[in-house]
Amino acid sequence: MIRILDFFRNPYFRFFIIPLVFFLFYYQISADFPFWFIYDMDHITNLDLLLIHNEALPAHINHTGFGMYLLLSFAQSFAKCFHFLSHIKLDDLQQSLNPLLIVGENLDFIRGFTPVILVCTSLLMGLSIFRFQKNLSWLEQTLVMILLLTLPSLYYHSAFVRTETYALFYWSLSFFCLSLTSIKNSNNRNLILIFFSGVFVGLAFLTKLQVVFYVCLLPLILFYFKANYKYFYNINYKTEILISFLNLLLVLFYFANSWTTVIPPGFADFSAVYGLNVFGLAYLGFSFINFILNLTKNKIKLLNKFSYELSIVSLLIFGFSISFLLHLLIYDNLAASQLYLSYNFKVLFLRRNSYSQIQSLSSMIETYWDYTKVFWPWVVGSLIFVISALSLKNRDKSIYRFNVLILFAVLFLLFANTTAGTRFMLRDLIWFLPMPVLVFLMFKSKILEKMSVLRIVILLLLIGFNLKANQSMLERINLNYNQYGFNKKKILKGVYGNSRYPYEKLLIDKIGKEKDHLKDAFEQANFRQYYLNWAKRIFLNREINLSHIGIVNEGFRFHPTKREGRITYSPDELKGTMLVNFQSARNKGTKVPNSDLINEHSEYLQKFSKASSAKVSVLIPYRDTSLYVFFAEASVLHEHCNLHRTDMKIKIGNMLEVKDREVFEVKEMCLLDENVEVYGIISAKKI
Repeated sequence: MIRILDFFRNPYFRFFIIPLVFFLFYYQISADFPFWFIYDMDHITNLDLLLIHNEALPAHINHTGFGMYLLLSFAQSFAKCFHFLSHIKLDDLQQSLNPLLIVGENLDFIRGFTPVILVCTSLLMGLSIFRFQKNLSWLEQTLVMILLLTLPSLYYHSAFVRTETYALFYWSLSFFCLSLTSIKNSNNRNLILIFFSGVFVGLAFLTKLQVVFYVCLLPLILFYFKANYKYFYNINYKTEILISFLNLLLVLFYFANSWTTVIPPGFADFSAVYGLNVFGLAYLGFSFINFILNLTKNKIKLLNKFSYELSIVSLLIFGFSISFLLHLLIYDNLAASQLYLSYNFKVLFLRRNSYSQIQSLSSMIETYWDYTKVFWPWVVGSLIFVISALSLKNRDKSIYRFNVLILFAVLFLLFANTTAGTRFMLRDLIWFLPMPVLVFLMFKSKILEKMSVLRIVILLLLIGFNLKANQSMLERINLNYNQYGFNKKKILKGVYGNSRYPYEKLLIDKIGKEKDHLKDAFEQANFRQYYLNWAKRIFLNREINLSHIGIVNEGFRFHPTKREGRITYSPDELKGTMLVNFQSARNKGTKVPNSDLINEHSEYLQKFSKASSAKVSVLIPYRDTSLYVFFAEASVLHEHCNLHRTDMKIKIGNMLEVKDREVFEVKEMCLLDENVEVYGIISAKKI
C-alpha cells in the first residue's frame, strides 16, 4: 500500500504518465477522422506548408498563423530527413503518381501535432501554477493536472488543426518563463526569462489576433506576484534606455517597411482598406511612451516609484518586437522571409477591419448560459477571483488595494475576451484554457490557503463537470462539422487564392476530373499506409515512398513526368489495384536474397546472399497477393527473373499511337535489371 502511494506521489506520475495517457487518448481522436474531413483549417494549413517548403508565401494570412507555420515547417523538415514523410514541397507532388497520397500523409502528420501541443500547453500551465503555489500537496497537484487535461476545449480541438491552439501554447510558454522567475535565480537569468516571455507572447500574437487579451494579462500577473512575493529585478539605467530605444527603432522599421509593402490580390487577407488600426496605434504609441518614460524616470519622482514596472514592461515589449524577426528563420531566401514579415505585420497592425463581435445583452446572457454547460471552470473561476480579492483584507492596505485592482483588471480582460474576441462557438472554447491557471493562482487567498479539503473538493467538482461536458464532445465534433466532411471542390482546390491554381492544375493533370478517378484516388489516399507497407515488402531493396504509388485504371499516370505516360486501357481484373513505379525509387544497396533458398519453405540463415555488384530490383511475391509487371519499352529481361505471360494487356497512350503492353505475372522471387523501365502491379487475391 505504501509503495502504491509512493508511486502516485512521484512527480513523474503527474508530470509524465498522466500527460502521456491523455496524449494517447487525444491522438486516437485525431486519428479517427480521415485526412479530408475538415478543409478549414486543416487543408488550408497543409497547402500553406507545401508552399512554405517551396519557398513561396502562404496564401492564408488573415489570421497570420505564423507561430503554427514556424513550428510545423521545422517539424516536417525534421520528419522528412528521417523519412517519416515522403515529400513536403508543392513541387514534389509533380513527381507523384497520386498526389493525394502525399497530401493525406502531410495532413495527418500536422494534425497529429495538435494533441502534442494541447498536452504540452496544459503541462506548462500546471507547472506554472506549482511554481507560484508551493503550498499545494501532491494530491492537489495531481488533480490540477487532471483538471487541465480534461478541459472540454482540449477534447474538441484534438480532432483538427487550429491557430488558436498554437497561440495559447506560446502563451503558456510565456507564462511558464514568468513562473521560473519565482525561483531564487541570478538577476541576469530572471531578466532573460522575462525577455523570452515577451518573445513567446509575441509569437502567440503572431499566430492568432484574439490572444491580445492574454498579452495584456502577462504584466498584470507579474505585478501581482511582485506585490505578494517580493520579487525584484534590477536593470542598469543605461541598458534600460538602450532596450527601449532599440525597441522603438524596430517598431518604426516594421511600420515603415509594411506601409510601403503592397499585398497583391490572391492572398487571403480579408481586407479592403489598409491604414493604422487600433492595434497599430497602441503598439506604436506604447513603444514611444515607453522610451520617453524610461528616459525621464530618474528625473521625475513619481515615475521613479514605478521603476520596476517600467523595467519589466520594457523587457516584455522588446521581446515582443524581437519575435517578428523569427520570420527570417522560415525561408532560406532572406527576401522571401522579409516579405512574409511585412505581410503579417501589415495584416495585424495596418488592416482596418471590424474586430469586435459584441452581441446584444439578451443574446450575450443566453450564450453565456449555454457556455456554462460545457465550461464550468469559467463560471467558478470568476467567483474565486472575487473571493480571493475580498479575502486579503488582513494584509497591508496598500498591497490589498493593489491586489483588488489587479484581480479585477484580470477579470475584466477575461470577460472582454468572451464578448469581443470570441464567437461563442465550440472551437472558441479554447480561449478559456488559461482560466483554471489564473483561478488556482488565487489559492493564495486567506479563505482557501489553509483549507486543503475545500480545495480538493473544488478540484473534484470541476473535474466532474469537465467529464460530464466531454461525454457528448465526439458527437458534437461530428454534428458541428457536418457542413464540411468530404467536399471535393474544397479538397481539390486551395480554398483561398494564390495556392489554388497551381494545386488545382496539378491534381487535374495527375488525376483528371472523372468521378471514378477521384473516388479511386481518395480511396487509395485513405488507405495509403496499407498500400505503402505492401509495396515496401514486395520491392525489397527500393526506398519506396508514397510518390511511387498510383492506380491501375484508364486516365491515370504510370510515369510522373512523361506526357504520354498514361494508361488508356486496363483489364477489369486489374482495375483499381496498386501500381508501383518502383524503379524510380532509390536503390538501398542492401543484401540481395539467395535465389536458391528464398522460395523454399525454410528459415535458413543464408536466405540473404552477399551484396550483389549489379544494381538490380528485388521482387518478392507473397501468397496473399498477385504480383504483375509490365514494361514501358521493349527490354531484355534479367536472367534471374522467370516471368509468366498472362492473357491481360495494358494499353499506354501517347500523342501519336496506342501501344499494347503485355502483363507478366511474378510467381517466384526475381531480380530485374535496374536499367529496365518496368512497373509493378500489386493485386490482393480474393479469398
